[in-house]
Amino acid sequence: MTYPVEYLTPKEAAEVAHRHPVTIRSALAHGEMHGIQRVPNGSWLIPVACIEPWMSGQLCEHLAKPRKLKLIRSAS
Repeated sequence: MTYPVEYLTPKEAAEVAHRHPVTIRSALAHGEMHGIQRVPNGSWLIPVACIEPWMSGQLCEHLAKPRKLKLIRSAS
């Protein structure tokens, strides 16, 4: 499945996934679906490639790869 845009809004993603937009926003908020926000509490943008894995109960490539942790050293 190909789309003319790289990112979708929750409403557009809901149409593709045949779900309600609230379901999509909930999945984003709980980390079940990958999405980005340019500012905290801003609008969500969802990579098109992340919708189908979420629909099949799998992790997309963004959520499946290990994250790098930043170590913070305390001043002693």
